[in-house]
Amino acid sequence: ATDSQIQVRIGIHSGKLISGDFGSPKRLDYTVLGNTVNIASRLESAVAGADEIVVSEHTYQATRGLFEFKPLGEKKLTGISKPVKVYRVNCLKEAT
Repeated sequence: ATDSQIQVRIGIHSGKLISGDFGSPKRLDYTVLGNTVNIASRLESAVAGADEIVVSEHTYQATRGLFEFKPLGEKKLTGISKPVKVYRVNCLKEAT
């Protein structure tokens, strides 16, 4: 047995996207497309560290009542024209 560990990085952005089966009749693949998907992917690959969840301003605004966040500032993401405000999810908020 090995002592290998799984590390996960997650980037989440909320918004509109296109999803469906794309390709030819002989080979269809379900996929998602759009700027929302691109931002989420860039957050995961360029900002999130090992075992971190990072979110955009849109997702932060939608979930700030549920989680504790640490602001990470604005980040320039490859292929995205404007800098994106980024937050790291720290934990669930305590129920009151």
